Amino acid sequence: KETFHVSPWVTGVLITILTAVVILGGIKSIAKFCEKLVPFMAVFYVFGCLVLLYMKWQTIPETIVLIFQSAFNGQAAVGGFLGAGMKEAIRYGVARGLFSNESGLGSAPIVAAAAQTRNAVRQALVSSTGTFWDTVVVCAITGLVLVNSGKWSLGLNGVSLTKAAFADFPGVGPTVLSIGLFTFVF
Repeated sequence: KETFHVSPWVTGVLITILTAVVILGGIKSIAKFCEKLVPFMAVFYVFGCLVLLYMKWQTIPETIVLIFQSAFNGQAAVGGFLGAGMKEAIRYGVARGLFSNESGLGSAPIVAAAAQTRNAVRQALVSSTGTFWDTVVVCAITGLVLVNSGKWSLGLNGVSLTKAAFADFPGVGPTVLSIGLFTFVF
């Protein structure tokens, strides 16, 4: 099976141009663009995950049991305390948190700060829901898809595991993953 490859230079130039167009347009341009992109990327990616879960709906209860059993067994506790060490745990936790929901870093705070609102507290509550949806909903559904796919038992992790899990969505899985990743990163 042939795969489609794009030169990193071409990708870099296209992303640079797109980013420049959005940023050079000023705060209103950034807000307008994010207003359209964020709902699209969330719905598109979550829909892809839900289709994958629906395709293997029979194994979802077993998946949830496996997640909880694995999280609360003695091996997980010992591994958590002794395995990677506190430094690595903090480093990866901070990195994942920033890449996952930008928590005060990136475009979301810019858009929130520029919002025209009569009540700043209301705007803060609206902004905090972004972190909730991304961290709780999107990450949880992704975790369910990864474990429910069964591909984790092949020793895969990271990008390889995610690609393998989305490959179970016939024909369009890799495309859904690529578009989802592109929009989340952008």
